[in-house]
Amino acid sequence: MNRPLRRFGGAAGRLAAGLTVAVSAVGLVGSGTAHAAQTSTWGIIAAPDKGAYRSDLSAPANGGTIHEAVVVFNRTREPVTVDLSVVGVTYANQAYQFSGPRSGLAADVSLAASSVALGPNQQATVPVTIHEPRGVAQTLLAGVAAEAAPVQDGALSIQQRLVVLIKSTPSALILPRHRPDVLPWGVTASVVLGAVGTATVVARRKSRPAPTGTG
Repeated sequence: MNRPLRRFGGAAGRLAAGLTVAVSAVGLVGSGTAHAAQTSTWGIIAAPDKGAYRSDLSAPANGGTIHEAVVVFNRTREPVTVDLSVVGVTYANQAYQFSGPRSGLAADVSLAASSVALGPNQQATVPVTIHEPRGVAQTLLAGVAAEAAPVQDGALSIQQRLVVLIKSTPSALILPRHRPDVLPWGVTASVVLGAVGTATVVARRKSRPAPTGTG
């Protein structure tokens, strides 16, 4: 959850001037039916499933590939750009800890976009692909992290990061392994982005290697 900011006076206040403070929020529940993590200006939420919003992206660890999505939204009349990334997540001592994108379940999660530019009161849907592990003894975690430009709070610059959790849960059903088809020049995954308005999305694309000489 968000923690209240501490304000400092005297020497401590002068030392705090110009510092950037990182504040993270996970699974912040908003009003109504939307389980959104949000700031005063923007937010992110797991895309709805069968019309119902969810607080996280959860699927069984059966070795399959899951296609999910998150929704990023602008709550203001001003444009905002939100950067997205995958983070590793662990839970211990009643707190979430974050690590790099190559750790644990996060190494098997990819996003269709690394940045979303939203106009006033716009939203964009960003696909998330999860390659589930083949059986786990306990739930594994990762997260889709979202950050925008820091906001000023007096002498402090506050960097706000919101995280939608990804959960890979134990499963009794494990899908059989299969050999993927092999194409001459590989496969470039198509990116499907659903957006309201004219949201601009920077997509991550895999370049196709140039063919060698015919010989």
